[in-house]
Amino acid sequence: MTTYTLDSHATIRELEAAGMDSRQAEAVVAALSRSDVELATKADHIEITDLKSEFFRALWIQGAGLVGIQLAIAGLLFAAIRFLD
Repeated sequence: MTTYTLDSHATIRELEAAGMDSRQAEAVVAALSRSDVELATKADHIEITDLKSEFFRALWIQGAGLVGIQLAIAGLLFAAIRFLD
């Protein structure tokens, strides 16, 4: 993930231009500057989407395998019942 830097002076000026009091704008920027937040980029989003797709594909394969095993067991049970008759 990418870490973004904050232009504190420009941000304070933008907040003041939007009608915020100077002390409030400075406090907001100070709080934002202390945060360690990392923002996800478009590449991160694509990677997460790819991982999600791989995960669901693996679940479908496992599900199909379980159904196959259940059908094989049912077939063996059916054969055993017919053999015992």
